[in-house]
Amino acid sequence: PAPTNFHAGNEWFRDLIRQHQTQYLCAKRSDKPVIATKLLDLLKAEDRRFVRRVKSKGRFRWEEIDEKRAFERVCQSLRDGAPELRRQLLASKKVKAAAVAIKESKRQQENYSPLPFW
Repeated sequence: PAPTNFHAGNEWFRDLIRQHQTQYLCAKRSDKPVIATKLLDLLKAEDRRFVRRVKSKGRFRWEEIDEKRAFERVCQSLRDGAPELRRQLLASKKVKAAAVAIKESKRQQENYSPLPFW
């Protein structure tokens, strides 16, 4: 892996993405840009930014990317790993639904009282 993967700012960003990824993937299409914009606002509030490495006059330097590219980067990061996360969410929902069904079944059995025979 590249050394930039271990940069504190990149680790912070990945953690932020993990915290909001489920919300993003479950959101309606029209709400997704709103979520990405809120994350960009969080980044700005923390005085963080996206940079890229640019070669200039035979040397490398870091240059801040524009707002549009930063937005695209946030959106792409939120989509990364989406199929696996969706599988996990679906499995989790199935497990929860089964647990609710079992609980309801037990509740019904506890409340069951057969009519006495006379």
